[in-house]
Amino acid sequence: MKIAIIGSKGIPAKYGGFETFAEKISYEFQQFGHNVIVFGDSSSETKLISKNISNVSIKIFKGDNPIKFWHRSIYLAKKNKPDVIIHCGVAGIFSHLYYYSLNDITYINPDGLGFMRSKYGYLKKIFLFTQFITCSIFAKNIICDSQGIKLFFTNKLQRKKNLSVAEYGTILNIESEDKKLAFQKFNTSLNLNLSNGYFLVIARLEPENNIKLILESYLQSNKLYPLLIVGGKETNYFQKHLKYYDNLDNIHFSGGIYDSILLQSIRINCTAYIHGHTVGGTNPSLIEAMGSRNLIIAHKNEFNSFILEDAAFYFKEIDELVKIFNKINKRNTYNDFRSKVLKLATEKYSWRIICKKYLNIISND
Repeated sequence: MKIAIIGSKGIPAKYGGFETFAEKISYEFQQFGHNVIVFGDSSSETKLISKNISNVSIKIFKGDNPIKFWHRSIYLAKKNKPDVIIHCGVAGIFSHLYYYSLNDITYINPDGLGFMRSKYGYLKKIFLFTQFITCSIFAKNIICDSQGIKLFFTNKLQRKKNLSVAEYGTILNIESEDKKLAFQKFNTSLNLNLSNGYFLVIARLEPENNIKLILESYLQSNKLYPLLIVGGKETNYFQKHLKYYDNLDNIHFSGGIYDSILLQSIRINCTAYIHGHTVGGTNPSLIEAMGSRNLIIAHKNEFNSFILEDAAFYFKEIDELVKIFNKINKRNTYNDFRSKVLKLATEKYSWRIICKKYLNIISND
């Protein structure tokens, strides 16, 4: 079977999200004997990745001209006559209508509920919501990356048929010498000493990820461990609302980190990972924390609880998170929670299992 993947910036993955999805799922499809073509933007190269996986650069940067990006991606995908097209994100739905390509071979993963993000203005939210409505009406096949996203389509948009769930996957993050060295160099470069433990946040610095609530809760806690926040500082929200905290003791904003070895080492060594996301589906950072056997503190909402079940601490308000911060200390490593999240990661969210879900959905349609 020939499978085309469109909507990512291409592989090998240099960013996150759909790029990692495209790379990992491609290797898994290959293991089952399928051929994969990933159509990436101008930040990627046209090259053979492995025997049955290739990346095609469409020479248009996704961020500069998304309409041209989607038009060109769909045109080239159709020209290659694949058996299946996997479409990453609900953006580009109008390009599919233009090319009459919302047929039985096209499977759309709509991503998270972007129209709920606070950073977007009113008109952009309407446009994004319109894309969801259009997808719900016209897409033949929708594969949600979360049960919560599926419930949104079912309950809010009245979509009932050909609606499936296949989450994001993870690898088991195991300590290694290169990860130890990466962490030592990173720790040495900071004014904080992370060697005795730290709380970790990895997120876009946007309001829907509750960064400010996490910071205020931390400042009201006993601050037994430093707080490390990984995420690009380029956002308007950081400049307006979070920059002040970057100068406070025991708090460090590292900026974006895109070195996978360093990121894995930072995950492995944290005392606890804090996940404040409220708008996504199955968030990659959360699944990767599970694969790292992290103790997880998560915002209480259906997206997170569907994934974590009873294997995490949950919070909604500042006082709840303050109590959790104060509760976690060196005398209790919470191995029961760590074992539960690792079990969930291996039994439900490995890339092999996610690939099998996709293949099962495709073969049953």
